[in-house]
Amino acid sequence: GKGGETKGSYDIIDIISKLKNKFYFAYITNPSAINELKNYAFKKNIENKIKFIKFVSNAEIAKFIKASYITCFLERDFPIEIHGPIIPREVLSVGTCLVISEEIYEKQFFIEKLKNQQNVIVVNPKEHNNTATHIDMLLKDKNTTERIGKAGYKIFNEFNDHNSYIESFCNLFSTVIQKKQD
Repeated sequence: GKGGETKGSYDIIDIISKLKNKFYFAYITNPSAINELKNYAFKKNIENKIKFIKFVSNAEIAKFIKASYITCFLERDFPIEIHGPIIPREVLSVGTCLVISEEIYEKQFFIEKLKNQQNVIVVNPKEHNNTATHIDMLLKDKNTTERIGKAGYKIFNEFNDHNSYIESFCNLFSTVIQKKQD
């Protein structure tokens, strides 16, 4: 996505500079943000551990996320309160372990189904050491990471029933047609 302070771009670079376990980080961002983020990673001496990717098509993003071991979405202090990105749902839909900021966690319409340490990992991205500890735990314990990803996938399917989705649109269209006829 877009790079920037409120997107957690600098937080994640600070966080991964503290990781103890072996990792390789792929960052998908808009081309205009890449140079600045590369420079920041260079200052943290981790530029060789990050691959900046300019574009992944909507058709390919699910494959990319699924190929990832862990996906971090650390947006915080976003100036538009109603902003509700769908990236967490995209991650859950493919069963990849999701590390999510408290702010985005709070904005999910299915928040009652999300359980920290069970089907997602909820962090404060401003707490770099604590978040790094959580990510290190996931990097070290593949079974836990896979269990959390599978549990996230399960809850995604609970609130994302395709047939109910289609039925809700049919009901909406029927209501609109009925009102037009009245």
